[in-house]
Amino acid sequence: MKNIIIGILLFYNPLFSQSIRDGVSERLFNTVSADDFDLAGTWQGNRFEVVYDSVLSEVVRFEFIDSTYNLVFIRHAMEEDVFYKLLPINRADTAVLGQITVIRDSTKFLAFSQMNSEIKYEHFSDAAIYGSDALQLNIDVPESRLFFNQSYEATEDLNIFWEFIRYYPK
Repeated sequence: MKNIIIGILLFYNPLFSQSIRDGVSERLFNTVSADDFDLAGTWQGNRFEVVYDSVLSEVVRFEFIDSTYNLVFIRHAMEEDVFYKLLPINRADTAVLGQITVIRDSTKFLAFSQMNSEIKYEHFSDAAIYGSDALQLNIDVPESRLFFNQSYEATEDLNIFWEFIRYYPK
């Protein structure tokens, strides 16, 4: 029985598994314009805690926090711009993701973010595009312990760095 279950899992998994192609490579930076960038598909979001110290004039913390899988950009239309809300397909990880809205104008993407009801803030950030498969956002957030259970000095500026990488079927 055990061998049958292992056999089924080995056969079943490749049918639905996905891979990340290329990912974030510096050589792909700005090789695709915002006009040509396609947000369709399924994405993985990697979240990092970034702390900049103004006295030291350097980043004192850049740590991976977690990932959110199976993200999709849901398209909405406005009068002048097109915007996309970023949501997990299964809607299970919305607390981690908060709310990220990506706005496309003719030349770039702009991200607006607002967390859950515990933390209210608004921040607009330019998105960096890496080829057709990666998008990065650096979101300046309040220096609140509610984000990562950390205490921040008065000279430290907290940012959440998001890296979105497109999934491709194997």
